[in-house]
Amino acid sequence: MEHEDFLTAEHEAEQSVYFQLGKLSTAFAQVEEGVHDLIVELSDGDDIVIIHLIENNSLENNLKLLSKINKYRKYRHQEMSDMIRLIRKVKELRNRLIHGRWTKPFVTPNNVSITVLQSKVEEDIDGEIIGYFHKTQHDYLLSDLVNAIIEIENIFLMQEKLLEPLRKRKNEKPLRESWSVD
Repeated sequence: MEHEDFLTAEHEAEQSVYFQLGKLSTAFAQVEEGVHDLIVELSDGDDIVIIHLIENNSLENNLKLLSKINKYRKYRHQEMSDMIRLIRKVKELRNRLIHGRWTKPFVTPNNVSITVLQSKVEEDIDGEIIGYFHKTQHDYLLSDLVNAIIEIENIFLMQEKLLEPLRKRKNEKPLRESWSVD
């Protein structure tokens, strides 16, 4: 392989990794929004108030809340539990990829690879910094990113399947009297 061809392949590999990371981030944001939607639909209250109550929660807090609400509602319990478990699984990978420090993607014989480092500052009992080290290192192939995106898209489809009857039920209910101050 000539030097110029290698640089082109290296550049294309980099662009592929960054493109897939962007897709992963965007797809995961849709799943997070789906969790919000499920909380709103299962809460059966004022949507705007509920959204304000949950909008600044971490995803983990919203997953716990959704699980608690569903213990009460008992709506498709197994499907909901499976979906929550899958979100937690893919959330770890997503967080590692989005919040970790990446090395420059590199071309391997049959794929593209990227290393993600997670660093940690070590403090003593008084809060003084005593060291900085790499806590973990994970190596990923481009195909790992693509597979994660497929998992996330499947979770999104699960959410849509869970939301459809809830939205339909909500639309069939008579509209509440609007609140007004006279």
